[in-house]
Amino acid sequence: MIKLTNTQTTILANAAQRETGSIYPLPNTINKGIESRVINSLLKKQFIDEKNGDYTINANGFKAIGLAPREKSKTSKNDIILQLVSAKEGATLEALCEATSWQKHSVRGAISTLKTKGHTIVSSRDSDGSRKYTLKKDNTH
Repeated sequence: MIKLTNTQTTILANAAQRETGSIYPLPNTINKGIESRVINSLLKKQFIDEKNGDYTINANGFKAIGLAPREKSKTSKNDIILQLVSAKEGATLEALCEATSWQKHSVRGAISTLKTKGHTIVSSRDSDGSRKYTLKKDNTH
């Protein structure tokens, strides 16, 4: 029998319900002080995978909470956002909304989450006043 804490069980159960399988947003009971320890323990037990700064439940995680793994889309919406803002001209908020089928506040929240995961995304306004986001590439070698 696999031993999980209540926190680990909650995180995995929430992730299993999300289309993307992401563990984010984490439950309100998890503060920044223990967030990395909880994530590292799930990684060590091989219940989640990391891709592009996002953590998603995997087949072992589903099994740990007694569920069968489900097919998930190959490209997450965060991947779509990163791809669009990586273009030289960046992407407008409207384009990101259209590509993800999300509302503006959801796209802004995802961008904020990507920033906390180490991506440098710069926000600016075009001459017509529309909001544009661009991924700043790291120039260090």
